[in-house]
Amino acid sequence: MADVNYIQRVREALITKLGGHESIRGWGANAEQLLDAYTQLALTTGTETTSADVHDAWAVITARTRPEHVLLVPFEDLDPDMQTRDDEFRDAVIAAAGEVA
Repeated sequence: MADVNYIQRVREALITKLGGHESIRGWGANAEQLLDAYTQLALTTGTETTSADVHDAWAVITARTRPEHVLLVPFEDLDPDMQTRDDEFRDAVIAAAGEVA
């Protein structure tokens, strides 16, 4: 990726790990904001990112557009099956962080 900055490198690595641009578009109206939040996680918590971190990032974005969303609770209050839904995103953040480190 010539002529791209470090943010773009992390973002592109995340997009790849998460199934490509088409998959990201399937996230809906908040897709770009979520991708930004996950990029920031890759840069800040990197390979130490947890599923709770991912949930919190999602919650910050979702609280703006759907403040009544039933899953806007602390990660530890989620049902264990719900908690595992963030694992895919955690794994992608960790992989992207490791790839561009």
